[in-house]
Order: sequence, then structure tokens, then C-alpha cells
Amino acid sequence: MLGLLAVLEPGLFRMEELQGDVETVGHLTLGATIFDRRHPSRQQSDMEVALEVDAVAAMQQLRAAFEQAGAIT
Repeated sequence: MLGLLAVLEPGLFRMEELQGDVETVGHLTLGATIFDRRHPSRQQSDMEVALEVDAVAAMQQLRAAFEQAGAIT
């Protein structure tokens, strides 16, 4: 739901361009998304990542959407 909310209400999120990759080997990190947060990064950014969300406003938006969906059915 937060992914959809990020598209519909991007002002609720603090986004940052980062270089990231999904770890496909490794005992402890298999499947984890790893980001290079060094400034400047050695590689070009390849994704936009939400680092913060206005949790109160996000919950209000989600609650309102669920209430509206319940009223429609």
C-alpha cells in the first residue's frame, strides 16, 4: 500500500536517488537490496528510494481510502 501511496501522494515521502542492487550471493545478505550511500557514489544512481514518510499523513490517507472503499461496496 505504501508503494501505491508514494505514486499518488509523493509529497508524503522524502525520496533520494541511489545506486542499488539485489544481493544474489552471500550467506547473510541473499535477497537483500544493498545501496551505495557514499557521496559521491562510485556508480550512477539507478533507482529512487523512499527514505522517510510522513507516517501520520500516510495513515490518514490510507484510512480515508479504506473507508471510501467500504462505502462503495
